[in-house]
Amino acid sequence: MRTAEEAVAAQADGVAMVKLKVAVESVSRDLARVAALRALAPGLRLRLDANRGWTMEEARQALTGLAALGVESVEEPLIGSDLAGLRALRALGVPLLADESARDEDDVARLIDAEAVDGVVLKPMFIGGLERSLTLAERAAAAGLSVVVTTALDAAIGRAGALHVAAACPQAALWPCGLDTGGLLERDLFVSARVIGGTISPRGPGLGLVPLATACPAPRHAGSPTP
Repeated sequence: MRTAEEAVAAQADGVAMVKLKVAVESVSRDLARVAALRALAPGLRLRLDANRGWTMEEARQALTGLAALGVESVEEPLIGSDLAGLRALRALGVPLLADESARDEDDVARLIDAEAVDGVVLKPMFIGGLERSLTLAERAAAAGLSVVVTTALDAAIGRAGALHVAAACPQAALWPCGLDTGGLLERDLFVSARVIGGTISPRGPGLGLVPLATACPAPRHAGSPTP
């Protein structure tokens, strides 16, 4: 989300936590947006995602201001992969999460060794599958890191897979996950429940999806006229 108004609308729809994109405008503007959101929705849990958009100086300024605004975490605050810089920023009191910096086992090992972050954000579509994602989650959890499972704006199959990864993760390490992204798509191929207030994986084998009858055209037979 990019505006306070979008976040307030999400809260009215039953969402308990939102992620706000920052580092597109100035740090002062970002702090003003977060303060405005806090005033409009004081009970809404808030994460930020800087997408590697801040310099070290900007990140220090931003995190110092955000510490007083009740932000639960900030993803990828620094430009590039500055592990020493991330470790220094952790002292400012806002938990830091790695997303783009945690795509394989070597990445996670480097983050752990450097004590660079407080948790990892895992997107199975980018990591290369459900088993690889679960391996990273277990490795991170064993080292005391928090784990967030989310999607890369996947369609229903990808979202269902991410949901299964979240359900299989070490639960003590699992933070609220970003799985309610289906509403950002104009249409989908399967019926899948929205994820609000938590959910569980479907009972029985498989992903638990029901094909949407209107998603695909009716089958055509040889000799049928072309529409």
